Formats: sequence, C-alpha cells, structure tokens
Amino acid sequence: MKKHIIILMLSLFIWSGCDSTSNTGVSSSSPLPGGVLPRKSSVVNVPAQEWYIRIVAEDTTNNMKTVSSQLGQLSIANAQVQHSLKALAPFTTAFIDVVFKNPVGLATGEYSSNFHTATPNDSWEFTVKSSDANAIIILSWRGLYVLTPYMDTENRAKYKEYLSRTNPLIRHMKLVDITSGTVTPADDNGTSQVYTFAMIDGVNIMGKDRFGNPIVIGKSKTFRWVLQDTPVVTAIVPKQIKFLKTLRVQALRKDAKATPGKLKRKRLKNFDMMTPPNFEVLVK
Repeated sequence: MKKHIIILMLSLFIWSGCDSTSNTGVSSSSPLPGGVLPRKSSVVNVPAQEWYIRIVAEDTTNNMKTVSSQLGQLSIANAQVQHSLKALAPFTTAFIDVVFKNPVGLATGEYSSNFHTATPNDSWEFTVKSSDANAIIILSWRGLYVLTPYMDTENRAKYKEYLSRTNPLIRHMKLVDITSGTVTPADDNGTSQVYTFAMIDGVNIMGKDRFGNPIVIGKSKTFRWVLQDTPVVTAIVPKQIKFLKTLRVQALRKDAKATPGKLKRKRLKNFDMMTPPNFEVLVK
C-alpha cells in the first residue's frame, strides 16, 4: 500500500509540473523584450508576406564594408513612399556604398532603402559604388528579416521582426549582374550565396574637385534583385567547385584585414581636411 501511495504522489508531482509549464502563457514564438522575435528555429516556417533583406558590400581591397541598404515588401499600398529612405553622400574620398537610383514611384535621387507593396513577382535595381576602381567586392545578403505588423500604444503602425535564414521565400530570389548577365540564386539548399566581382568593370562616377573641375571619383556597378513566384532553379555544382569558391571568399576577407596600418594611413591621406564633410542628401 505504501508503495502505491509513493507512486501516486510522484505521478501527481510530475503532472502538476507539466501543467504549470503549459499555463505560463509564453510560447516559443512570443516576442522578446523590445519587440524582436526570436530566430527562425522557433517560428513556423511559412513564406513571409512582409519582409526585408540587407545588402552587404565588402571592399576586400581597402577593408571597408557597408550593411545599411535594405530592400523588401510590405502589405500597405503606399509602402514605397512611406518606408523608402534617401541616401547620404559619402563624406570622405574613400568609400563603398549601395544605393537605389531613381526608383520608380519616388522622387529622383538615391535611396538607401526601397520597399515595395507586396506582390509575388517583383524586382529592385541597386548600384554598388566604390572610390577604388581596382577594388574586389564581395556582395552578400543577411538572410530574410520577417516582419509582423502591430499598433503601438499611440496607435502607430510598427513592425516586429526576426531573422530567418531558411524561410521558403528566399528560394524564390536571385541576384542578376546586369553587365554580365550572371545569375546567382539567393539560396542554395539552405546556404546563403555570395557574389564576387571587380569594380574595374563598372561605370565611372563623376564628381568635381575643389575648383569645380570634373573628375572621376570612383566606379559603379548595377544589379537587379529578383523575386519570382516560382522557386529559382539551382544549377548542380560539384562540391569541389563550391569548396574552392568558399576558400576564395575566405582568402579575400583575410587579405582585407592583413595590413590595417597601411589601410589606415591610406584613409587618412584620402581625407581632405580642407573640405568639410558633406552630409547633403543625394537629389538630382
């Protein structure tokens, strides 16, 4: 009898412990403090309806990087006007930047972010700009930031977000080099792709010296980011080729950090103390 009582007490203890856990009201997909959702591992994996990605451009020749440019979709009708931001002009002679030039539906100029109203077939054109015509650039993207709209306490529209590297929508995206026609799927069986290119193949960026004379201040290359309603077909590439590509990217990144002292002196030399920083918004 005593044995059965002990077993019964243990059963009640285990049951009560499970019950208290299930009634906490906190699920694995609940927002974290600050309105940011956890990463993809704990969220239902369905194609995102509202989202954005960050375009990352790394200048491996001069050890510079920009991560501020965004493109994406929102369900609201005026997404492009309401959430696209103007770009600022570089304030030093050495720079790397990613901008959206004269997007359709917006005032003429350059933008650092460009949102569209959600549609299953869409595209964005963006331009990589570098002050070094000989720079080798690594172009990449940081997964997919999935957005969830909500109204704050002051009845303003806000968005919670979480970063997903495996959302099904990524398989519907690709990068197109407009100059060469090279197509790079955004995702290859769960692995984010990168694209490496040389700025020497780009178009001259014209500017003016302190006396107003026209000069070449760098190069630019334009790309198209495509979202299609069907998954992007991924070519079968031997593992050895993929491995060599990965090694090349790793080597470029290591070389970029190899001579920080020399690069620092180069940047200080390029910084013109006689010309004040220019924070003017790029509007033609």
